[in-house]
Amino acid sequence: MSILTSHHVTIPGMTGCGKSHLAESYLSQFPKVVKLDTKGETVDKLSKGINPWPLVNPKELTVVTKFQDLIENDDSPYLIYNPIHEELQPEYYDAFFQWAYYRRNITVWVDEVMEVLDSPHKILKWYKAILTRGRYFDVGIWQLTQRPMGIPALCFSQSSHLFCFDLQQDQDRKKVADATGVSEFLIKPEGHNFWYWQSGWRNARLGVLT
Repeated sequence: MSILTSHHVTIPGMTGCGKSHLAESYLSQFPKVVKLDTKGETVDKLSKGINPWPLVNPKELTVVTKFQDLIENDDSPYLIYNPIHEELQPEYYDAFFQWAYYRRNITVWVDEVMEVLDSPHKILKWYKAILTRGRYFDVGIWQLTQRPMGIPALCFSQSSHLFCFDLQQDQDRKKVADATGVSEFLIKPEGHNFWYWQSGWRNARLGVLT
């Protein structure tokens, strides 16, 4: 399997299944990545002396809490934008996606899509721009979510690759299956296993998180 920096990837799965670990494993090999962490985990880990991105050399990682600082630290190969409370707002999220879209040659990691898009029926302007036109400018996006039912269908239809871990709700699994036309997604994978599918495949394949 070959995932390019311009590809769009979606990873649904419940808490603790291994979504972030899988994303870290792949994205630590990419040349330029920016993570949007709206859950506050980054600053919490730093306060405990824990590297918030274990597979990345700390010298190559920069964490910022203000959008302006993100722009000023653009030279860092791995960036984490962990917004302060005042910037946990749609206008800042859209400014973030606009910056990534015009920057070019970057992969965006959205740690929880539902924190950024508050409705399955609408999507931020520049988030949509990345999904629909980002490939042409080498702007890829990795989207992680616990609840597929809570995010727009466009997130799935524009994905080149999909890793689906265990989902508790039948309706979540059905949304993934309907979006791809792949029936395997209706079946729960066991433990830290996942279903992997890429655009053009008729069936998904079972994978194991290592």
